[in-house]
Amino acid sequence: MIQSAEQADRRRRLFDSVLASVTSGVIGLDQSGHIIFFNKSAQRVLDLAEVSKLSLLANSVPEFSEIVDDFCSGVSDVAQREIRLVRRGKLENLLVRIALRTNELSEEEGYVIAFEDVTEMKVYMHNN
Repeated sequence: MIQSAEQADRRRRLFDSVLASVTSGVIGLDQSGHIIFFNKSAQRVLDLAEVSKLSLLANSVPEFSEIVDDFCSGVSDVAQREIRLVRRGKLENLLVRIALRTNELSEEEGYVIAFEDVTEMKVYMHNN
C-alpha cells in the first residue's frame, strides 16, 4: 500500500513537471466539465489567475464551450478549432484541440484541452 502511494506520488510529480515545461496551454477537465488542472501557459494566456480548480470551464473560459460541447456530442476522438478571444484587452487567436482523457483501464475520466497561441503567426501571414 505504501509502495503504491509512493509510486502514485512519483507519477504526479512527473506529470506536474512535464506540464510546467510545456509551452502549450493545457487544461484538464473531469467528465462534468470542471477544471481539475491547468498549466502555467494556460493560466497566463487565458488569465486564469483567479480561477480555482473545480470551476466549470463554461464559466472560466466560455469561448471553449462550443468545441467541448461539439466534441462531447460527436464520435471523434479529437477535435480541433481556431478560437478567437479577448483577454486583458488583447485579441488572441488560439488553435484549440480537445481529446478524451482515459485511465490505465481505458475508462473515460474526462478531457484534455491543449492550445497554442497563433496570434503572431496570423499577423505575420496577413502581412506577407
